[in-house]
Amino acid sequence: MSYQLIFLMIYFFRVSVGSIERRLPEATRKIWNKRGEKEFVILMDESTEIADITPESRIQRLKDVIFTFDSYSSLKNEPLFLDGG
Repeated sequence: MSYQLIFLMIYFFRVSVGSIERRLPEATRKIWNKRGEKEFVILMDESTEIADITPESRIQRLKDVIFTFDSYSSLKNEPLFLDGG
């Protein structure tokens, strides 16, 4: 089984699937567009601890966007957070 990772640094407050896609290099965009085929999507930033995540956290909003509001792709499982970035 091969694994491909997409690292998205979360430096922005307002996010949509389209705005994420536009910011990705073409090679990464091809992987991003296959996110619905992957078993898991792991979200990380520079330093967020799981215990510190709130509904207003940027990383939580990113999860909401790609899991709940993504009309382009349906994920197989709810995205997971990497504790500590």
